[in-house]
Amino acid sequence: MQSVTPTSQYLKALNEGSHQPDDVQKEAVSRLEIIYQELINSTPPAPRTSGLMARVGKLWGKREDTKHTPVRGLYMWGGVGRGKTWLMDLFYQSLPGERKQRLHFHRFMLRVHEELTALQGRPIRWKLLPIALKPKLTCSVLTNFLFLILPTPCYLAV
Repeated sequence: MQSVTPTSQYLKALNEGSHQPDDVQKEAVSRLEIIYQELINSTPPAPRTSGLMARVGKLWGKREDTKHTPVRGLYMWGGVGRGKTWLMDLFYQSLPGERKQRLHFHRFMLRVHEELTALQGRPIRWKLLPIALKPKLTCSVLTNFLFLILPTPCYLAV
């Protein structure tokens, strides 16, 4: 079975005539393909161990592999009708699994606002932590049609 990648979907749409060739889109697809391949081939970092067992492991020469290179993201911008949403759809549809989420930028920002409202009265230094961690706990990839940010260990596109 041939894998469905952003590039294969883009080429299929061109061959079917549903979209016209566009050099800027072609460049964006090639960059999305790189991100796709890195996500598919990456291994998330192992959870850090702490406490007594971690210290005992260090005594026996066991070390945690703390080096994990996060997959870098892509910022896409352009005028109305340039194909940003379509390209993000291709990318999203290519990703395997269920740990991904597709949100419009405005809905994402509304969620951030709702989280901040729920945290009213708490010290300000704690306000952004739950918002920053929530996507990590609920998804591996979160896409939005405007831009893509991929921190570790959660792959986040907003």
